[in-house]
Amino acid sequence: MINVSNDFINEIPNPGKMKKNYICYDNKEVKPEVMTISFETALFKSTMRQIDLEVKNNENIIDKEFTAHYGLLINNNFEYIDYGNFKVIECEEVIKENKIKATAYDNMVRFMVTYNFEDLKIPIPCTILQLVRAMCSHVKVGLYSTNFFNSNLIIEEDLFTPLNCTYRDVIDYICQATLTTAIIKDDKLYFKSIENTGIKVGPEVLKTLNLKSKFGPCNSLVLGRGNLNDSIYSKDDISIQTHGLQEIKFDNNEILNQRREKVIDKMFNYIKGLKYNSFEATDLGLGFFEAADMITVQDTKQNKYSVLILSASIKLTSGVAGTMSSEEPITSTTKYQYATDSEKRQARTEIIVDKQEKKITQIIEEQTEHEGRITVVEQDVEGIKQKVESTAEYKRNAEGITQIHITEAGQANVLKFVVKGSKTYENHLFPRTNLYPRSNLHPNRKGG
Repeated sequence: MINVSNDFINEIPNPGKMKKNYICYDNKEVKPEVMTISFETALFKSTMRQIDLEVKNNENIIDKEFTAHYGLLINNNFEYIDYGNFKVIECEEVIKENKIKATAYDNMVRFMVTYNFEDLKIPIPCTILQLVRAMCSHVKVGLYSTNFFNSNLIIEEDLFTPLNCTYRDVIDYICQATLTTAIIKDDKLYFKSIENTGIKVGPEVLKTLNLKSKFGPCNSLVLGRGNLNDSIYSKDDISIQTHGLQEIKFDNNEILNQRREKVIDKMFNYIKGLKYNSFEATDLGLGFFEAADMITVQDTKQNKYSVLILSASIKLTSGVAGTMSSEEPITSTTKYQYATDSEKRQARTEIIVDKQEKKITQIIEEQTEHEGRITVVEQDVEGIKQKVESTAEYKRNAEGITQIHITEAGQANVLKFVVKGSKTYENHLFPRTNLYPRSNLHPNRKGG
């Protein structure tokens, strides 16, 4: 939420309020005939604030950068909302109406250029925070805060250059991994957690209020990988029994794909319990809310509802009018497995083509909590070769017993067995002392 005084909020319902809006560029103030300020986003994504202007055609605003302001007269002085810096991207001259229509965007537009990791000049691996700082430095946008959830997650390799995406696309991936909404605040990039503003908006400000479906409390988080059909989830069974499935799903997130099992429980605990009403409303022109602001709306019967703002607009002409709205998350209908300790797994498939040696190598790695297996399939002109390597580390808690039973052990030649607890037992396994060759055992007649 943009910081405004209580007097500003209280003055909005006043039908006789005095207002002023203007843009400032080239050290001069210009009052647009029409100025509409808006944003629209979804849960845990980036958002870009947009301004649509109509000014007289003698104003040369093509490719200009300007600041935008909207104010109310409070105690004989104007208090302004400063929306920050905007860049004009589109212009259209309407000759018959003697005016220019223009569209401008906040500093999020600077991130809408092709991503190239080499331009960032930082080592890899790096943390999400290090990557964000480098991106901000590259496009010349400041970073509002370095304190956000999962900012220390490690990015092991260049995930995004091969995707031919933009820096803003990368920001969207980061928003999901950090459970934030990226906005521009004070002209800087801000990874913002859902913010409970404490603001209550009632019929004195709302012209219409349409309450739609209710989401939450969130009781399931799903991490999927596109068409691989191996989605995993962390959930609250008791909440599901009480409220039904209230799920958030992230699909094919490049940052999370290789570490889903390591991060899903922490992420679910962070977002667990989120609830809000999706809604649509028209208002008298609030103008100070940002994406991911949580507010309370009150209907004419004094019923109160928590709503999350994901889109909003304010239109400034001879009068003032506003809108606010949000939708609930798109839930999953896919079949997925519960990410319990015994089922959590990581998989990696890599195909290496060596044209010079005329060889194709496929590496498939599967990792569970207790066992790792790497399968290497190699194909060349002579045929197909396959090698499987397995390692196992069986971890089980056992107290007050003298026998240990290991399940899911599979068939293996065990050479060393270690049990750690209040006491440590380590046995190297060798043939029994009374092991002798069988009487019918003979050498291989072929000389083996």
